Amino acid sequence: MNTLFFIGLLFTSINPQIILAHSEHEKKTIGISRNSAAYVTPVKAGGHGTGTYVKIDNSFFIITAKHVTDGHQDFFINVGKMSSLAHKVYESKTKDISVLQVAQISTLQPINLDTACVLEGAGETVYFSGFPSHYSLLTTRAFITGGGERTKYLQGLAWFGSSGSGVINRKNELCGIVTAIATEQRGFFVHALESLNYMHTITDKDILDIRKVIEEKKIK
Repeated sequence: MNTLFFIGLLFTSINPQIILAHSEHEKKTIGISRNSAAYVTPVKAGGHGTGTYVKIDNSFFIITAKHVTDGHQDFFINVGKMSSLAHKVYESKTKDISVLQVAQISTLQPINLDTACVLEGAGETVYFSGFPSHYSLLTTRAFITGGGERTKYLQGLAWFGSSGSGVINRKNELCGIVTAIATEQRGFFVHALESLNYMHTITDKDILDIRKVIEEKKIK
């Protein structure tokens, strides 16, 4: 029996994965992944997830997993020793995606979210950076192994706290959000498969829905 583990707002211990950049282009992509990643914690609760710093028009936001923000409205966006306040402005009705409004953060580099990226499919290399368990920022090189338009399966390291990590392709585009790791039940025990991850894609419709909320709430 297969099921899913959501991977935000929990803590545990793992061994970090080391990423070796094999080209200048890959180094740039990894830099974009790491420089847009933020540590997200609710103001009134413990635990954490990961968020991705983006720019839409002239406003700045953190995109993360909806299960990271469930039950909360206000969040700390932590980058090194600095912390900024963010407020939830959007939750997808069909995907595990949430958006927080935040002021410009000088220590992060935003990814412009204008149009959705086009993923090539199975075998494509993608990257995501996050804060699994108690570790500081880790970057994973992953491969798309399958899935449909809404959900893709990734072969790469993720763990509790990685939820919300932005998945970036080789064109340096934000393509989706890490939402869960797979699990498998053997007898009475459920085993987490930390190397098999789930991501929800960010489509043009998702971006349009976010833009509508920005316009309705007159966010500047």
